[in-house]
Amino acid sequence: MKRCVWLMILILVMSAGGLCGLNAAGIEDLADDSARVSGEELQKEQNKKIDFALHGFVRTNIVGEKTDNYFNKDIDFRKSGVILQLQLEGYAMDIAHLYSAVNFELNTLNIEQVQDDLYNVGSYLEAVPFIRFVEAYLDLYPAKWMSIRAGHQIITWGEIEGIEAPTDILTPWNYATTSSVFEDSRMANTALALNFFFVNQKLELVWIPIFQPSQLPKKDIIDKGHTEYFSVVPKVVRPDMNIKNCEYAARISGLIGSNFKYGVAFLYGFDDLPDSEVVYEIRDSGGSGLFSPDYGTVEAYLVYRRIMIPTLDLAYDIKDKVTLKSSTALFMTDDFKGVRDDHRNSYVKYLVGVESTNIGADIYLGLYVGQHWVINYTEEHGMRSTTDPMDNNNLMPNNYMMDGFDERYEYKWLISGLIQRSFLQQKNFDIGVRWALSASPEWNAVDYIVNVNFDWRITDGVRTTVGFVFADKIGVIKNLGIIEFQYSF
Repeated sequence: MKRCVWLMILILVMSAGGLCGLNAAGIEDLADDSARVSGEELQKEQNKKIDFALHGFVRTNIVGEKTDNYFNKDIDFRKSGVILQLQLEGYAMDIAHLYSAVNFELNTLNIEQVQDDLYNVGSYLEAVPFIRFVEAYLDLYPAKWMSIRAGHQIITWGEIEGIEAPTDILTPWNYATTSSVFEDSRMANTALALNFFFVNQKLELVWIPIFQPSQLPKKDIIDKGHTEYFSVVPKVVRPDMNIKNCEYAARISGLIGSNFKYGVAFLYGFDDLPDSEVVYEIRDSGGSGLFSPDYGTVEAYLVYRRIMIPTLDLAYDIKDKVTLKSSTALFMTDDFKGVRDDHRNSYVKYLVGVESTNIGADIYLGLYVGQHWVINYTEEHGMRSTTDPMDNNNLMPNNYMMDGFDERYEYKWLISGLIQRSFLQQKNFDIGVRWALSASPEWNAVDYIVNVNFDWRITDGVRTTVGFVFADKIGVIKNLGIIEFQYSF
């Protein structure tokens, strides 16, 4: 008898999702301050002569990985390579702006590795291109109160900093990245974005014609090992590229008074992480009239399903010392009522906390607490049988599925944050720490992600970074050591 690897798959899929901020470094202000842009400020950016500039960097990258917490486990090389990024930027007075960033990437380890033919999983989840367009878009300014951006672009929404950001709903994540730079974990969408500015407010309308899923490490999704019941390799089902499968999003944000900021958004699109679909026949158990699963007929699929996400951001600035922030998102999956074990349940995620760039001692601090609530939570159950041969759902044990969706508990506590401080006389040595903890209601099971980075800017164009990642998410352990050297030009 075989057991379903979709059970294992789900564990690893969601664990990869939990590692989205795994290789974060350098505390960057990723909060969406675009609502502060007035027509006059936008005009200043537009009033440039026709001009083009070429910039970029060369970055070497060496990464070691340890996939357990035992000292007797060897450390394997995850990456040894180099990235050349070329950035082209141009202005056409107050009419248009062009930006393009292209990576030429080489990982010497990929040359020696043989890619397994695991159905079509590699095609969708772990493409390793030599040339990668990070961003490539064109801005048009038809009026002072309007801008248009078309092309391959990273769209950042929300207020919360750090690894957890509930309302950053438009950004697919590269969970396979081994870079110490936080932005390298973010992926772009090919989109058309319309921006309207009025009285310190901003309305954004986004159309994404082609769905871009998050990139997941193949080895963390596919498990060929046999379990108690069966072993299968899943098939990936990605939405067809047609007009019915477009994504749509809108956000309005802005200032009320001088201290209060808000943001309200909605996405009608697809879940960046794949859901599951398990198909099997049922059989009569010895003529008893009870039907149970036939494990030899099981087929497992990874499916990208429709999702709707309303979000709310609030921020209040207290005398330019501390900013109080809250971020809430409702993820409404296609199984909102929770009737299918093999489909992800809907859930709510929220964080509240404080940020400060002025607490003294050159420290930047962000600290947030919150919860992850599962809507229509399903209790754990074992193998089932039925007297109705048409009732062929939810007959197999669901404990692995609950792990895979990170829904073993009705709710989990969340603690997330970041801290950075600059050292030396010229403030050119930074130490930054990002962390995210999630715990069961009784705090007897805790997952963690901790990123520590030491960044030394040797000169204006030369820097070196040493980073460490310590993570244990739903039993998947990833410990990384990263060494990088970068020359910018």
